[in-house]
Amino acid sequence: MSEHHNSSCPEQTEPCEYCGVLIPRKSRSEHMAQSQPHIEYLVQKAKNLEIRLAKAEASAESKTQCLEKRLAKAEAAAATITSLEKKISSLVAQNAQMQETTNSLLLNTKQKSFIWRLKYSDRSRLRSCDFRFRGYVFGVLLQQAETGLGLFFELRKGDKDDVLPWPFNGVVRFQIINPNDKTRHRESPQIDTAIDEKGDWEKPKGPISLGCGFVLVAKTDIPEYLRDGVMTIKTSVALRDEWL
Repeated sequence: MSEHHNSSCPEQTEPCEYCGVLIPRKSRSEHMAQSQPHIEYLVQKAKNLEIRLAKAEASAESKTQCLEKRLAKAEAAAATITSLEKKISSLVAQNAQMQETTNSLLLNTKQKSFIWRLKYSDRSRLRSCDFRFRGYVFGVLLQQAETGLGLFFELRKGDKDDVLPWPFNGVVRFQIINPNDKTRHRESPQIDTAIDEKGDWEKPKGPISLGCGFVLVAKTDIPEYLRDGVMTIKTSVALRDEWL
């Protein structure tokens, strides 16, 4: 009976292939003759599909635009990082050059030498950057004098001045390097602060205490001590009982 009901019974209901309505088999012909409802149903279904498609396309376009914006931001960030890396590399190179040209320190256990490479000009005064030895802070003053080029040793105020022994008990010497002839370097006499009466070797009361100085190069000889406009000055300093 069940097999009969499922396969051939005219009262068995089946869904309409167009509208999905359940109809008895015996009424299928009559139902299918009602074409207008089926057309309206199919038209509405087509419209619904068009709406869904339009929403899907709009969503896809929105996601594409969002991805494009994110990609543009990522590319801009990558370009910024590359630019910053170049700037950092440039700053590192500049710093290395500055260290080499303005504060090159050669240190052994007893004596320290400070190499000052400066772009020479006819300014009346030029000062080196600070350099340190055993907690003391020093510098060099280059001054144009009527007779030539003078160098002065300076004691400068430092962060360890309150714990250091004073006066500074050491030995200092200047040397202006001749870049073309090693035999013509100009060297100052050795300055022994214990017996020097010209300079101030006590704890600096202000930013700078001026030590002694010497005129080492006559004005007419200055070009001989320049290479590409750069002058090299070497200052050596040590404690008095450690001078080599």
